[in-house]
Amino acid sequence: MRLWVAIYLLVFSVSALAQGGPTSSSSQTANSVEEVARKSQNPFADKISLNLNSTLSFNSELLAGTGYEFDLRSVLPTRLGDNWQILHRPLLPVLHEAGGAPGEQSTFGLGDFVYQAFVTPNRNSRIIWGIGPTLVIPTATNSRLGGGKWSAGPALGVVSQPGNWSLTMVAANTWSFAGDSARDSINQLSLELFVDYNVKAGWYVGYEPQLSADWKANPGKRWLVPMGGGVGKAVVLGRQNAVFTAFCYRNIARPTGAPIWQFQFGVQFQFQKER
Repeated sequence: MRLWVAIYLLVFSVSALAQGGPTSSSSQTANSVEEVARKSQNPFADKISLNLNSTLSFNSELLAGTGYEFDLRSVLPTRLGDNWQILHRPLLPVLHEAGGAPGEQSTFGLGDFVYQAFVTPNRNSRIIWGIGPTLVIPTATNSRLGGGKWSAGPALGVVSQPGNWSLTMVAANTWSFAGDSARDSINQLSLELFVDYNVKAGWYVGYEPQLSADWKANPGKRWLVPMGGGVGKAVVLGRQNAVFTAFCYRNIARPTGAPIWQFQFGVQFQFQKER
């Protein structure tokens, strides 16, 4: 199952590259670096993209309890007539988790596979929205790297981009319905926020954290809330659009065992769709 899911995501990613393909110089010119940056801040933009994100996390002591996460995510649109589309968002994490107790070995492997599909209007408007399901498949190669449960639930996203601003929220709540009976059941919220201000020449500053809440945990240890910010830069590399980002966050609220600091580095490759 774990290998099948990894191959599934790889096929999705290769499909994105194949569908995007080389772009003509005229269509590439139409996509300025400013437009590329704004598209990267809008998960419902009409684009094919491949995101590679790395997160280094540790506690207040220098590199104490260091953890690492590499996320591979594709965004692949499928048209539903002229007015609607489905955006497929598969995510496969690769994790390294330090030992939680003295003498405990670190753990490296796959995390749980996440698939989201959003139905969204295929038109430009002041408010862009999408709604659909989220499915979490227990593909983790170690019990410390995943929940051990099949989970599902609804997801909703809203985007507004007035002036130089880009404001985005994508929320999903999942409940477990199958899986390892020895593992705890799951009732968890994930919340992606984008608050970005575009400057010039494809540069922007912003706050793009991923918040979460475990509704089954004690109230004081329920939320993970990062505070901080960072920068992004859109570039055109020949015929390829890309956006590079760097962010730093301190988790001002966190569950037991969660890191205090997070450094995130990422690149999003955007591909032109064939019409």
